[in-house]
Amino acid sequence: GGTAGPCSNGGISAAGFGMKVTCAGMISGRFREFSFEMQEFRGGGSTAPGCAQIQEVRFFNEQGSALAPDTFTPFPGGGGSVNEDLANAFDGNLNTKWCDTGLRQGSFYFSFASSVRIASYEWVTARDVNEEHRDLVTWSLKGRNTATDAWTVLHSISQAPVPTARKA
Repeated sequence: GGTAGPCSNGGISAAGFGMKVTCAGMISGRFREFSFEMQEFRGGGSTAPGCAQIQEVRFFNEQGSALAPDTFTPFPGGGGSVNEDLANAFDGNLNTKWCDTGLRQGSFYFSFASSVRIASYEWVTARDVNEEHRDLVTWSLKGRNTATDAWTVLHSISQAPVPTARKA
C-alpha cells in the first residue's frame, strides 16, 4: 500500500520555468501499469479552469535512474492541443508542457513492458505566471499489473504546499 508524504517544503524546489515537486522513499511494490490521478487544484476545484497542466513528469527506480514509460495516455475524455499533448510531459524538455483541455483533470495512465518499482517521482508545474489555479495540490499514484487487477494506491498527497512563484 501507499503512504502520504514526503512532498512538503523539503520536497518542493525551483526548477526550469515552473516549480519542481519531488516525492521519494514511500512507494513499495512492482507494477506494470500506473495511474497518476490529479484530484484537486489550487483554489479547491476538481478541474482546472481552461486546462490542467504539467510541464514535465519523471519516474525513478531505486538507483535513481529515470524510468521511461512505454505508453502513456490521458484518462478517457482528456487530451490536449496538437502543440501541448501528453507526450510533452515526458519529453525531457522544460520548454514544452501538457495542457489537458478535455476534462481539464490532467490525469493519465502510463505503463512499462515489464513490472518496475517506482522509488521516486517528480513533476514540474507549467510556467504560466498567471495560471497558478492550474497547479495540482492533491493527487495519487496507483499501480497494478494487469487490466483486471484492482488499483493499489502507492502514494497520495493532499493539499501539498506547491509554490505559486514562476520563473520568467
